[in-house]
Amino acid sequence: MAISDLTTPSGSEWQDFSNGSGNNIDASEINANYDQTITFLTNVITTLKGDGSSTGVAEKDQANTFSALQTFSDPGIEVNSITALGDNQDTIYTARGTGKLKYGGTTAVKEVANKEYVQAQIISGGEDFDDLTFTGATASTDGVAGMVPKPVIAERNKFLKADGTWASLDDEDTWEEKAIDFTAEDGGKYLLTADLDITMIDTPTVGNEFFVMAGDGFDISSTNIDLLQAASGEKIDGVDANGSLTIQVMYRIVYTGDATTGWRIIKSYAPEVTEYKSTSFSATATTTNHTRYMVDTNSGAITATLEATPSSGDKVEFVDFSSSFDTNNLTIDSNGAKIQGTPTDLVVSTANDNIVLQYQTNTGTTLTNDKYLAVGGTDEYVNCGNDSSIRITGAFSVSIWVNAASGPGTPMSRSGSSNGEYSLRFVDSSGKIEVWLAPSSDSTIYAKKYRTSIDVFDSTWHQVGFTYDGANNLKVYVDGVEDTSVVKVADTAMTTIYDCSLSLLIGASNSLSVRDFFTGSLDEIALWDSELSAIDMAKVYMGGAPIDLSAHPASGSLQAWWRCGDGDTYPTLTDSSSNSNDGTMTNMESGDLSSGAETGGTINDDTWVFIGNN
Repeated sequence: MAISDLTTPSGSEWQDFSNGSGNNIDASEINANYDQTITFLTNVITTLKGDGSSTGVAEKDQANTFSALQTFSDPGIEVNSITALGDNQDTIYTARGTGKLKYGGTTAVKEVANKEYVQAQIISGGEDFDDLTFTGATASTDGVAGMVPKPVIAERNKFLKADGTWASLDDEDTWEEKAIDFTAEDGGKYLLTADLDITMIDTPTVGNEFFVMAGDGFDISSTNIDLLQAASGEKIDGVDANGSLTIQVMYRIVYTGDATTGWRIIKSYAPEVTEYKSTSFSATATTTNHTRYMVDTNSGAITATLEATPSSGDKVEFVDFSSSFDTNNLTIDSNGAKIQGTPTDLVVSTANDNIVLQYQTNTGTTLTNDKYLAVGGTDEYVNCGNDSSIRITGAFSVSIWVNAASGPGTPMSRSGSSNGEYSLRFVDSSGKIEVWLAPSSDSTIYAKKYRTSIDVFDSTWHQVGFTYDGANNLKVYVDGVEDTSVVKVADTAMTTIYDCSLSLLIGASNSLSVRDFFTGSLDEIALWDSELSAIDMAKVYMGGAPIDLSAHPASGSLQAWWRCGDGDTYPTLTDSSSNSNDGTMTNMESGDLSSGAETGGTINDDTWVFIGNN
């Protein structure tokens, strides 16, 4: 069959053309007769219905047809209406990236990448995309049509906003950007990006409220935000007139129901200035009325750069605005200074964290720390009793400072051979510490045995700790940083911890009898009945400088704190928490309360330090 014989899509002609049977027409002849072929194919596509007639045969062999089209010049296929495009989308996208599509007689030639592209053309009414990229709208410009951005696993519970970002379904995390006048709604959260008027809620009920805060790029030093009375006429902060805001902080505006007060304007945060940030920025620190940055990492990781030349007492705060620091981290760039005595940047990866930093200049000791406990390793230990405050079965955390050169031995334990609870021990001479936990479901085994990947047998001081969330998640820390490479010698699922009847021992364990004695130095041993965050554990380490744990952000859950010499009188190790878990030194001497603070007991350089959560 000659190419010139092709006129309309009869069954036999289609079969010959599409390599179904008969005298086939190859690609070289199609190219040589391009215009004639396109006329034929256009007739095929615009009449193809798959209704069992001869055109139905053509539909069955559409793939072979498009194989022949792979060497065509542009455009390949042209359709002239949305209806034709929609009716024949199955035929068109069979090309799978090798065909070409010219729509509506336009000069633009489009790659038929896949089915979704054709469908997007149909949905958009044939809009001529530049590419497949979807661009969200901003406060001042419309977006661009395109394919929906690919969602990832971490965003599966979010929805796509018109600005092109994935937003939380939780209204608590959803703030609306406003650049023009609007009327407030109950529970509304508004990021203001321009001077505007806000009309109060009409005929409010007691407890109606909304929140406002400056958005990205808004000059908070000069603002003109007016609050307009609603038609129902409620007062604004006790004044029967319109009000105004400077918007340098986040405001909560709540209806009191009191005819004298009406709407009350409340500064929601203590700092003088509260700023919202959704992109990387330079942070400003001040000695009084510091700035609190509400950092939104929902769309990606953010870096906050500290000042290059801070002054003593400068303070700055960072808050996880979108509960997403764990997914998209906040990096605090030290900008050449130190944080916690260490010349490195700080990566914040805990959701809902709140970091307050203050700059200190060579202020000497952070804590009077002149002594430590020297344990002999033969029969010496401290018995701290079995008070209910240290018989913790749920979430808890432990920190201990260790200086050792050899093992095995047990720095701290509430355990035995047949009824354990928890233990922190060196099981051999490798310098690796293991944390053991026993579940309430079976006290005869240790469900968790995590061994550090870090060797601490180097005759220098190390802070070692662990946290447990009460729901099977154990983390081990060395020098304020989680050891994510721990060896999980045992890792059986568990929740609550067994409540054994044994005393808490420092320097040994209970295993049929007191044994597994530790040789070395111990200091600043603490126990909390809560899971400390990664930042909280870093604050305990303080860059190598023990801190006053009564001022630590987790001080409310501190159940025991043995200073190991400071403030102690032999043979008693005083519990410096609000409890009375004093320890009794056994088979020890007064000289075991040794003089000399561990290395890093003072801040010897200017540094940013954690001062808690304001």
